[in-house]
Amino acid sequence: MNHPKFQPRQGGVSRRSLLMAGLGTAMSAPFLASCAGFDTSGAAAGQGTVGFLSTQFTPVEEKQRYEAVLKKFAKVPTAYNSVDPGVFASTVTSQSSAGNVKTSLLGGLHGELAPLADSLEDVDGLLRDLSGRGFTKEMLDLTKVGGSTSRYVPWMQATYVVAVNKKALEWLPRAWTSTT
Repeated sequence: MNHPKFQPRQGGVSRRSLLMAGLGTAMSAPFLASCAGFDTSGAAAGQGTVGFLSTQFTPVEEKQRYEAVLKKFAKVPTAYNSVDPGVFASTVTSQSSAGNVKTSLLGGLHGELAPLADSLEDVDGLLRDLSGRGFTKEMLDLTKVGGSTSRYVPWMQATYVVAVNKKALEWLPRAWTSTT
């Protein structure tokens, strides 16, 4: 092939080497991030510190406000790590499978905790101690995630507000009126 289009460049960087460098950088980013000191395992919490892994309060401002609340009200130092649900699930599963659990406390949605039920401890005794907190029977039933014992303690509950055009009221359940 003597056509100039197929001849290697004699200087400069080829498109192929740029693509390979970009691919190499993209592939190494997770490894480099893991070396940056960010701990999702709870292992860096240190002696006497609670390692708290959660999918909640992930925006920086929310996380900072929640860490301030923990610092003010928690009786022990708490290392709060907010992570995405994939990291949350893999961290809990891998620590449990290895028999080397470093995370002391988990915070997540029911849908994030339910698949991990086999990795979570029975907390029925703790829920008995908290019986005056006003948990509904339905909420406590959810904590059993299909089993006979509770696997988590309800942490927080969201309130949703629905705005409905008055013309749509005829399609809502009869109990709903313009004042409910």
